[in-house]
Amino acid sequence: MKFTDWEQAKQSAEHTKSQEKVVHSGTDHGFIFLRLTYLRGFEKVMFDIAEECPELEELIEIVESYWFEVVRRWIEIGADIIGFGDDLGLQYALPMSPDS
Repeated sequence: MKFTDWEQAKQSAEHTKSQEKVVHSGTDHGFIFLRLTYLRGFEKVMFDIAEECPELEELIEIVESYWFEVVRRWIEIGADIIGFGDDLGLQYALPMSPDS
């Protein structure tokens, strides 16, 4: 994962705003769901969800806390737009049936 140089991001945002332009920011692709699969593996996450694994909730809270801090920093910098990238589907379907 590429880490953000927050001081540079702030300077860039200030420069962009001084030109009366919109400051765009965002998160890495893999915001919540994909991040869980990166950390646990796709199959394990699917089993964690199906089995209502309590540790999954803890992991979700850790991931949420991380991204909350990233978003908070973008807001402090003055971002006008914050994008969130995730992927909740496979090539032709959802990873599990909506009826599940």
